[in-house]
Amino acid sequence: MIKFKRETFKTILLTILIIASMIQMGIQWSQQVQGFLFPFIAKIFNGRDKYVAENIDILKYRYFVPENVIVSISPTTSLWKLDQNDSYFNKIWNDMKDNYFPAMIGKKPDKVISKAQWEEITDIRCIRIDFRVNWPSEIILPLESASSSDFKGFGSVKSIAVLPQADVNETVNMVYVYDGAQAYQYQVHIGDGFLPKSFYLKIADELDSQNKSRLSILSAVTNFESPSDILVSLNREETSCYSALKLDIPPSIILNMSNIDSIQDKILLDKKDTLVAEYNESAGEILFTDTENLYKLYNNGVFEYQYLPTGSKQAGTVSAAFSRAISFIELRRDLMENVDIVLTNIEKEDSYYEMHFGYRHDGVNIYYTKGSSGERISSPLIIKANAERVLDCKWVIRDITKSEKPKNYSLYFIDLINKIPYLYPEIFKREKPYFECIEPGYIFGPNNHGELISPSWIISTDLKDYFIPLLEKEG
Repeated sequence: MIKFKRETFKTILLTILIIASMIQMGIQWSQQVQGFLFPFIAKIFNGRDKYVAENIDILKYRYFVPENVIVSISPTTSLWKLDQNDSYFNKIWNDMKDNYFPAMIGKKPDKVISKAQWEEITDIRCIRIDFRVNWPSEIILPLESASSSDFKGFGSVKSIAVLPQADVNETVNMVYVYDGAQAYQYQVHIGDGFLPKSFYLKIADELDSQNKSRLSILSAVTNFESPSDILVSLNREETSCYSALKLDIPPSIILNMSNIDSIQDKILLDKKDTLVAEYNESAGEILFTDTENLYKLYNNGVFEYQYLPTGSKQAGTVSAAFSRAISFIELRRDLMENVDIVLTNIEKEDSYYEMHFGYRHDGVNIYYTKGSSGERISSPLIIKANAERVLDCKWVIRDITKSEKPKNYSLYFIDLINKIPYLYPEIFKREKPYFECIEPGYIFGPNNHGELISPSWIISTDLKDYFIPLLEKEG
């Protein structure tokens, strides 16, 4: 009996020691691998952290979304631009990501064509899906449960073109994937679950019969130059509804002494109890730091993070670095739940990837500028990350909401052209005016909070950015 009790006691003690050692290993591991977002215990008890970790590939689809879908008939006619609020956009994109991407990733391209040939084929009747950033295939492949080591196709995706008339077979669609330098041709068999080929053949006629607004390519109707297709309306009656947007610092991170606990919850997450705080009220900032991490929040809602140890580690894969970046964002996503956060650029450096993100509200881009004279449009969210962790972050955090009843604004291009010589005459002093961007949108700076912003024309040349308020249309 005594022997039995002794053996039972040993078993219990050994179990306790094993559990304690596992917890200690988990804590040590989580401190070393910041990119996985949570310590060992929090992984079990923190539902938000657990959800982000388990659904990281699903969350990537929030970011891997086209800028727009273009439907064209011929190079000499106007075309239609569909955004995320359009039902056709969503049907086409769902068909691409759910059906066409898996089919193309599973086979070699039938042919590779040059950039010049790509421009020729997209001039004819086609449906083109354009992305704001050139997406590396390393990020896309895990979304389709594919391995980059076995993949022999496109290296990145800047645009996709579907040419339903290029193949007479009703069960085959011709698709091209453009990476910015060349395009990859695929003959995709239309299987179960695909949209029928007739959908793509008839979409232009359907848009025409519904009197959907048509646009023209800027360089085709003027002597202006641009590095990519800029679409403008030549319809005098063309209008669109926009609301003024209210920009506020989220109440949970307004910087004052009584709000410190809330700031720690929202910014530091599971590290809230392990970092030393230093609040400088006169400077309008608060620091949270330990030997490895520095978090800083300013009273204008700008949040910064730095991983302090320096070293020459490799950048690792872009897919892993992107996962670190969006995990960092998604764990704080409730601070900006009313807007879409979109990837606008990604660049590889020696030991990290620098990723730029912008904001979009109801399909309309919200641009950021630092406000200094001569400053170009920047990014409100910039993250540097490698495959192991986020190394640096600068984030202008805003709660963005509609504030007023939508108003009608003119999108007639000639109205804009008539304004430019009076407001910015230098644009037209060049022999051939050059534009990189002309689109309606919003603009804000680091000190825009607690106020309204109204829609403007966002105009970019190769030298400077300009902002001209949209003309309100009566009636």
